[in-house]
Amino acid sequence: MVSESQDAGSRQATFITVSGFAVINVCYFYFISQILDKEEEARRLRLVHEQTQNQMALYRSMQKSYDLQRRQLHDYKNQLGCIQGMLEEGQAQNALSYVSRLTGTLSQSDGLINTGHDVVNIILNRKYQESAEKGITMTLMLNDLSALSISEEEIVILLGNLLDNAIAACEKLDSHRIIRFKMTLEKGQLILSVHNPVKEPVLIKDNRVVSRERRGPRHGIGLINVDSVIRKHGGDSVIKYDNGWFYFSAIIP
Repeated sequence: MVSESQDAGSRQATFITVSGFAVINVCYFYFISQILDKEEEARRLRLVHEQTQNQMALYRSMQKSYDLQRRQLHDYKNQLGCIQGMLEEGQAQNALSYVSRLTGTLSQSDGLINTGHDVVNIILNRKYQESAEKGITMTLMLNDLSALSISEEEIVILLGNLLDNAIAACEKLDSHRIIRFKMTLEKGQLILSVHNPVKEPVLIKDNRVVSRERRGPRHGIGLINVDSVIRKHGGDSVIKYDNGWFYFSAIIP
Protein backbone atom coordinates (compact mmCIF):
# COMPACT_ATOMS: atom_id res chain seq x y z
CA MET A 1 0.00 0.00 0.00
CA VAL A 2 1.23 3.48 -0.87
CA SER A 3 0.47 6.36 1.46
CA GLU A 4 -0.61 9.66 -0.11
CA SER A 5 1.72 11.46 2.30
CA GLN A 6 4.76 9.82 0.72
CA ASP A 7 6.72 11.71 -1.86
CA ALA A 8 6.96 10.47 -5.43
CA GLY A 9 10.32 8.76 -4.86
CA SER A 10 9.06 6.82 -1.84
CA ARG A 11 5.89 5.81 -3.63
CA GLN A 12 7.93 4.56 -6.58
CA ALA A 13 10.24 2.58 -4.31
CA THR A 14 7.28 1.02 -2.51
CA PHE A 15 5.63 0.11 -5.81
CA ILE A 16 8.84 -1.50 -7.09
CA THR A 17 9.21 -3.47 -3.84
CA VAL A 18 5.64 -4.74 -3.92
CA SER A 19 5.93 -5.60 -7.61
CA GLY A 20 9.15 -7.44 -6.90
CA PHE A 21 7.46 -9.58 -4.24
CA ALA A 22 4.60 -10.26 -6.63
CA VAL A 23 7.01 -11.47 -9.30
CA ILE A 24 8.82 -13.63 -6.75
CA ASN A 25 5.52 -15.22 -5.67
CA VAL A 26 4.54 -15.95 -9.27
CA CYS A 27 7.93 -17.55 -9.92
CA TYR A 28 7.66 -19.52 -6.68
CA PHE A 29 4.27 -21.00 -7.54
CA TYR A 30 5.45 -21.74 -11.09
CA PHE A 31 8.46 -23.72 -9.89
CA ILE A 32 6.35 -25.53 -7.27
CA SER A 33 3.92 -26.52 -10.03
CA GLN A 34 6.79 -27.79 -12.19
CA ILE A 35 8.18 -29.83 -9.30
CA LEU A 36 4.77 -31.40 -8.59
CA ASP A 37 4.30 -32.27 -12.28
CA LYS A 38 7.73 -33.92 -12.39
CA GLU A 39 6.99 -35.88 -9.22
CA GLU A 40 3.69 -37.08 -10.69
CA GLU A 41 5.42 -38.18 -13.90
CA ALA A 42 8.14 -39.95 -11.92
CA ARG A 43 5.49 -41.77 -9.87
CA ARG A 44 3.69 -42.86 -13.03
CA LEU A 45 6.92 -44.15 -14.54
CA ARG A 46 7.67 -46.11 -11.37
CA LEU A 47 4.23 -47.74 -11.57
CA VAL A 48 4.76 -48.56 -15.24
CA HIS A 49 8.14 -50.12 -14.47
CA GLU A 50 6.71 -52.09 -11.58
CA GLN A 51 3.86 -53.45 -13.66
CA THR A 52 6.22 -54.42 -16.47
CA GLN A 53 8.51 -56.25 -14.05
CA ASN A 54 5.53 -58.15 -12.61
CA GLN A 55 4.42 -59.17 -16.09
CA MET A 56 7.91 -60.38 -16.98
CA ALA A 57 8.05 -62.43 -13.79
CA LEU A 58 4.76 -64.04 -14.80
CA TYR A 59 6.15 -64.72 -18.28
CA ARG A 60 9.25 -66.42 -16.88
CA SER A 61 7.05 -68.62 -14.74
CA MET A 62 4.96 -69.52 -17.79
CA GLN A 63 8.14 -70.18 -19.79
CA LYS A 64 9.24 -72.84 -17.29
CA SER A 65 5.82 -74.46 -17.46
CA TYR A 66 5.88 -74.42 -21.26
CA ASP A 67 9.35 -75.96 -21.39
CA LEU A 68 8.12 -78.76 -19.13
CA GLN A 69 5.16 -79.37 -21.44
CA ARG A 70 7.44 -79.57 -24.47
CA ARG A 71 9.62 -82.18 -22.76
CA GLN A 72 6.54 -84.19 -21.84
CA LEU A 73 5.25 -84.10 -25.39
CA HIS A 74 8.65 -85.24 -26.64
CA ASP A 75 8.33 -88.37 -24.48
CA TYR A 76 5.02 -89.35 -26.08
CA LYS A 77 6.87 -90.81 -29.07
CA ASN A 78 8.37 -93.48 -26.80
CA GLN A 79 5.01 -93.99 -25.13
CA LEU A 80 3.37 -94.59 -28.50
CA GLY A 81 6.01 -97.20 -29.21
CA CYS A 82 5.10 -98.90 -25.93
CA ILE A 83 1.42 -98.95 -26.91
CA GLN A 84 2.33 -100.42 -30.29
CA GLY A 85 4.29 -103.17 -28.56
CA MET A 86 1.35 -104.02 -26.30
CA LEU A 87 -1.00 -104.31 -29.27
CA GLU A 88 1.44 -106.49 -31.20
CA GLU A 89 1.60 -108.85 -28.22
CA GLY A 90 -2.18 -108.99 -27.95
CA GLN A 91 -2.39 -106.98 -24.73
CA ALA A 92 -5.30 -104.87 -25.95
CA GLN A 93 -6.78 -104.24 -22.48
CA ASN A 94 -3.46 -103.06 -21.08
CA ALA A 95 -2.99 -100.82 -24.12
CA LEU A 96 -6.46 -99.27 -23.65
CA SER A 97 -5.76 -98.61 -19.99
CA TYR A 98 -2.39 -97.04 -20.82
CA VAL A 99 -3.95 -94.84 -23.54
CA SER A 100 -6.63 -93.70 -21.11
CA ARG A 101 -4.00 -92.53 -18.64
CA LEU A 102 -2.02 -90.82 -21.38
CA THR A 103 -4.99 -88.90 -22.80
CA GLY A 104 -5.86 -87.64 -19.34
CA THR A 105 -2.34 -86.30 -18.88
CA LEU A 106 -2.26 -84.86 -22.39
CA SER A 107 -5.50 -82.92 -21.94
CA GLN A 108 -4.04 -81.22 -18.87
CA SER A 109 -0.63 -80.32 -20.25
CA ASP A 110 -0.88 -79.94 -24.02
CA GLY A 111 -0.95 -76.43 -25.42
CA LEU A 112 -3.82 -76.05 -27.86
CA ILE A 113 -2.42 -72.92 -29.51
CA ASN A 114 0.70 -73.01 -31.67
CA THR A 115 1.66 -69.89 -33.63
CA GLY A 116 5.32 -70.76 -34.15
CA HIS A 117 6.33 -68.21 -31.50
CA ASP A 118 7.03 -69.57 -28.01
CA VAL A 119 6.15 -66.44 -26.01
CA VAL A 120 2.88 -65.86 -27.87
CA ASN A 121 2.00 -69.54 -27.39
CA ILE A 122 2.63 -69.36 -23.65
CA ILE A 123 0.52 -66.27 -23.07
CA LEU A 124 -2.37 -67.26 -25.34
CA ASN A 125 -2.58 -70.79 -23.94
CA ARG A 126 -2.63 -69.44 -20.38
CA LYS A 127 -5.22 -66.76 -21.11
CA TYR A 128 -7.34 -69.23 -23.10
CA GLN A 129 -7.30 -71.65 -20.17
CA GLU A 130 -8.03 -68.85 -17.67
CA SER A 131 -10.98 -67.68 -19.78
CA ALA A 132 -12.41 -71.19 -20.02
CA GLU A 133 -12.17 -71.64 -16.25
CA LYS A 134 -14.17 -68.41 -15.79
CA GLY A 135 -16.85 -69.34 -18.29
CA ILE A 136 -15.58 -66.97 -20.98
CA THR A 137 -15.47 -68.07 -24.62
CA MET A 138 -12.37 -66.92 -26.49
CA THR A 139 -12.34 -67.08 -30.28
CA LEU A 140 -8.94 -66.77 -31.93
CA MET A 141 -7.78 -65.79 -35.41
CA LEU A 142 -4.06 -66.54 -35.75
CA ASN A 143 -1.43 -67.43 -38.32
CA ASP A 144 2.29 -68.15 -38.36
CA LEU A 145 3.96 -65.61 -36.04
CA SER A 146 7.45 -67.11 -36.10
CA ALA A 147 8.77 -64.02 -37.92
CA LEU A 148 7.48 -61.63 -35.24
CA SER A 149 10.29 -59.18 -34.40
CA ILE A 150 8.83 -57.53 -31.29
CA SER A 151 10.79 -58.29 -28.10
CA GLU A 152 9.55 -60.81 -25.54
CA GLU A 153 8.97 -58.09 -22.95
CA GLU A 154 6.89 -56.06 -25.41
CA ILE A 155 4.79 -59.09 -26.36
CA VAL A 156 4.05 -59.68 -22.68
CA ILE A 157 3.01 -56.03 -22.29
CA LEU A 158 0.74 -56.12 -25.34
CA LEU A 159 -1.01 -59.43 -24.84
CA GLY A 160 -0.98 -59.43 -21.05
CA ASN A 161 -2.67 -56.04 -20.69
CA LEU A 162 -5.16 -56.41 -23.53
CA LEU A 163 -6.36 -59.88 -22.53
CA ASP A 164 -6.40 -59.11 -18.81
CA ASN A 165 -8.63 -56.11 -19.50
CA ALA A 166 -10.95 -58.17 -21.70
CA ILE A 167 -11.21 -60.99 -19.15
CA ALA A 168 -11.88 -58.52 -16.32
CA ALA A 169 -14.65 -56.85 -18.38
CA CYS A 170 -16.30 -60.20 -19.21
CA GLU A 171 -16.22 -61.29 -15.56
CA LYS A 172 -18.65 -58.47 -14.76
CA LEU A 173 -21.24 -59.86 -17.19
CA ASP A 174 -23.92 -62.35 -16.27
CA SER A 175 -24.07 -63.79 -19.79
CA HIS A 176 -22.65 -63.45 -23.30
CA ARG A 177 -19.07 -63.68 -22.06
CA ILE A 178 -16.92 -63.72 -25.17
CA ILE A 179 -13.55 -62.38 -26.31
CA ARG A 180 -12.70 -62.12 -30.00
CA PHE A 181 -8.95 -62.00 -30.46
CA LYS A 182 -6.96 -61.60 -33.67
CA MET A 183 -3.17 -61.63 -34.09
CA THR A 184 -1.81 -62.15 -37.58
CA LEU A 185 1.16 -61.17 -39.69
CA GLU A 186 -0.05 -59.84 -43.03
CA LYS A 187 2.25 -58.30 -45.64
CA GLY A 188 4.94 -57.50 -43.09
CA GLN A 189 2.50 -55.92 -40.62
CA LEU A 190 1.20 -57.21 -37.30
CA ILE A 191 -2.59 -56.96 -37.07
CA LEU A 192 -3.79 -57.06 -33.47
CA SER A 193 -7.36 -56.69 -32.25
CA VAL A 194 -9.42 -57.52 -29.16
CA HIS A 195 -13.22 -57.18 -29.03
CA ASN A 196 -15.33 -57.89 -25.96
CA PRO A 197 -18.72 -56.88 -24.53
CA VAL A 198 -18.80 -54.56 -21.51
CA LYS A 199 -21.35 -54.05 -18.75
CA GLU A 200 -21.40 -50.25 -18.93
CA PRO A 201 -20.70 -47.73 -21.72
CA VAL A 202 -17.04 -46.77 -22.04
CA LEU A 203 -16.08 -43.11 -22.31
CA ILE A 204 -13.25 -42.50 -24.78
CA LYS A 205 -11.41 -39.22 -25.35
CA ASP A 206 -8.33 -38.70 -27.54
CA ASN A 207 -8.15 -42.48 -28.11
CA ARG A 208 -7.95 -43.15 -24.36
CA VAL A 209 -10.45 -44.58 -21.90
CA VAL A 210 -11.82 -41.97 -19.49
CA SER A 211 -12.59 -43.42 -16.08
CA ARG A 212 -16.01 -42.70 -14.58
CA GLU A 213 -14.68 -43.21 -11.09
CA ARG A 214 -11.42 -43.11 -9.21
CA ARG A 215 -9.95 -46.58 -9.20
CA GLY A 216 -6.48 -45.82 -7.96
CA PRO A 217 -3.26 -44.74 -9.71
CA ARG A 218 -2.91 -47.99 -11.66
CA HIS A 219 -6.13 -47.51 -13.59
CA GLY A 220 -5.41 -46.97 -17.27
CA ILE A 221 -1.68 -47.65 -17.02
CA GLY A 222 -2.06 -50.97 -18.88
CA LEU A 223 -3.44 -49.33 -22.02
CA ILE A 224 -0.81 -46.59 -21.76
CA ASN A 225 1.89 -49.28 -21.80
CA VAL A 226 0.26 -50.93 -24.81
CA ASP A 227 0.11 -47.62 -26.67
CA SER A 228 3.78 -46.93 -25.85
CA VAL A 229 4.90 -50.23 -27.41
CA ILE A 230 2.80 -49.65 -30.52
CA ARG A 231 4.09 -46.11 -31.05
CA LYS A 232 7.67 -47.22 -30.43
CA HIS A 233 7.41 -49.45 -33.50
CA GLY A 234 5.71 -46.79 -35.60
CA GLY A 235 2.27 -48.36 -35.35
CA ASP A 236 -1.20 -46.96 -34.80
CA SER A 237 -4.07 -48.08 -32.58
CA VAL A 238 -7.76 -47.26 -32.30
CA ILE A 239 -10.15 -47.88 -29.43
CA LYS A 240 -13.89 -47.37 -29.52
CA TYR A 241 -17.14 -48.29 -27.82
CA ASP A 242 -20.20 -49.23 -29.84
CA ASN A 243 -23.50 -50.78 -28.78
CA GLY A 244 -22.22 -52.60 -25.70
CA TRP A 245 -18.87 -53.66 -27.18
CA PHE A 246 -15.34 -52.42 -26.59
CA TYR A 247 -13.02 -52.54 -29.59
CA PHE A 248 -9.23 -52.32 -29.68
CA SER A 249 -7.38 -52.54 -33.00
CA ALA A 250 -3.74 -51.90 -33.92
CA ILE A 251 -1.39 -52.19 -36.88
CA ILE A 252 2.36 -52.43 -36.25
CA PRO A 253 4.83 -52.39 -39.17
